[in-house]
Amino acid sequence: MTRAEEKLIMTASCSSFEKLEKKFSAKQDLSIEDLRAANSYLDFLMLAFSKTIFQNLENSLLKISRFSPQKMQEEELKETKETIDLEKELYKFLRSP
Repeated sequence: MTRAEEKLIMTASCSSFEKLEKKFSAKQDLSIEDLRAANSYLDFLMLAFSKTIFQNLENSLLKISRFSPQKMQEEELKETKETIDLEKELYKFLRSP
């Protein structure tokens, strides 16, 4: 593994972002119990950045993007359509005299 020089992109999934918000939005100060209750690296990230995330403070270090299963499926369909269109164009080009 190498170090990220400019940007590190991490992905995580959770069953309900709303539950995650409730779990971490009220945290003012971290306790040892909070750290012990963390079950994943997403929990640790949420603990570390909870004030920034839930108080809408500007932070150039962190950006959270939420994707629903429907949005991910729409993006996949869009990419598939673009691939098919490119294949059709390539076929036309190769078949032309």
